[in-house]
Parts: sequence; structure tokens; C-alpha cells
Amino acid sequence: MYPHKEHTCPPAWRVYEPENDPGMVEPYKIYARDPEEAAEKWADQHDSDYDYEILEAGADGPGMVLAVDTQDGKKWFKVTGEAVPQYSAEEMEGGPDERG
Repeated sequence: MYPHKEHTCPPAWRVYEPENDPGMVEPYKIYARDPEEAAEKWADQHDSDYDYEILEAGADGPGMVLAVDTQDGKKWFKVTGEAVPQYSAEEMEGGPDERG
């Protein structure tokens, strides 16, 4: 029998997206270890279809500004991202002239 280890979820953070919610009245609830991770997780969850163009602009782009509630007030984060290429290989018949 495996020893039972109690699971503890990270705290929930309120993440605001001022570009689409100027009054910052509709926060997203994101579970993360700290406010920075909450901002990164928001981007991971909400920019997967490139709706916010965070990845299209790359790490040097304008990014997305988010606010995260903390005990000391709101903290502001500029979130940027980079697309990471993913490669695959498929066996083929013949050599380079058979690529198609």
C-alpha cells in the first residue's frame, strides 16, 4: 500500500485583463503558486488559439498587460511568449527525390 499524501492545491488568484475589461470587474480565477505564475497560466489558457496575439508578436512584442490581485494590491504583468517549433519524422520510401 502506498503512503497517502494529502494533496494541496495552489492558491487561487484573481487575474484581470484590462484590455477587454477596462473596469476590471470580471476576474479570471487561476490556481498558481504566485502572481507571476498566475499571469503566465492565464496566457497559456487564453491565448492557445492566438486570439490575443501574444505569441505572434514574440518575446519582444507588446505583449498583454494583466493585473493580479495580491495582499498588497494589484500587481501588473506584461505577458509575452514565443512559439516553440515541434518536429516530427515519418519513414518514407526511397531517398530525397521521393519527398513529393
